[in-house]
Amino acid sequence: MLSLKRKLVRWVGIYFVISVVLFLVVTFPRQIYVEQLGGVMHLSDGFSMALYYEQIIGYLSYIIENKTLGYTRSGTTIEQSAFYLFTYSLPVVILALLLTYTFGCLKGIVDYQLQQSSWNVFGRKLTNALESIPDFFLIICTQYLLIRFLPFIPIFENQEWYRFILPALIVSVYPSVYFAKVTRGLLSNEEGSPYLQVAAAKGFNRTYIIYKHMVRKISGSLLDQIPTITMIVLSNLLIVEFIFSYNGAALRMFRAMDVSAAVSAGRGNEFEPGMILALGLGFMLIVFVVQVIAEAIKSFADPRRFE
Repeated sequence: MLSLKRKLVRWVGIYFVISVVLFLVVTFPRQIYVEQLGGVMHLSDGFSMALYYEQIIGYLSYIIENKTLGYTRSGTTIEQSAFYLFTYSLPVVILALLLTYTFGCLKGIVDYQLQQSSWNVFGRKLTNALESIPDFFLIICTQYLLIRFLPFIPIFENQEWYRFILPALIVSVYPSVYFAKVTRGLLSNEEGSPYLQVAAAKGFNRTYIIYKHMVRKISGSLLDQIPTITMIVLSNLLIVEFIFSYNGAALRMFRAMDVSAAVSAGRGNEFEPGMILALGLGFMLIVFVVQVIAEAIKSFADPRRFE
């Protein structure tokens, strides 16, 4: 268990550092000043370390005094708003991860089984072709196919309880392809291992050996991919929420990053540091929890790993 404890301490340290960096980024001065020099208008940020330090201390004092990261335009606290937004996004993330681990692993196994057959065009070759397509384009194509051939599916429905299912399906497409390629590669690396020769000598068929022995052998390596898969899912979440107008945490965080301050059209700065901080910490918490769950599963499956 000492190794697992060290990992937990290391992860906490890493996420603490990331949180500090995120705080420093959102408190960076963004004031724009307009100056007229020689009849020409010039823009200046007026940055200074003194101003940066003052802004950091000011925001920290505000958080301590008010016990909140701030308030939204509707008057609710940022924490309340962030919690509401994650009630939309978290089901999408959870279902997308489950779909990725399930179908990605199965697709990888099928790719491995078909790699020496004439059906390989539907196995490894199809997986490689899908992986070569940019995830944004793949999502756009999926949306188009749904609208074109399945118009009865309410893809822009945000009110029903099942609203998260379709976004989760689309979010899981690209990470499933990646996970399938990883699974096939790990299975291929096991070829020629002594335990496979022993299993074959006992008369077990190929399918039984793959599912009973090989998949079990590579399960630890597959679990090591969970943080990477989670990051891919979260990165695709923004694309899907934007395209489907799904009012979740990723889309709200993107809108909170709007730094168009502007000197034109009288539009004010819509940058929301408190909202970015709250949602950013929420997404980091998701990654952290997934890592802990993955390590717990590995510990349960092979207790000697942490002795």
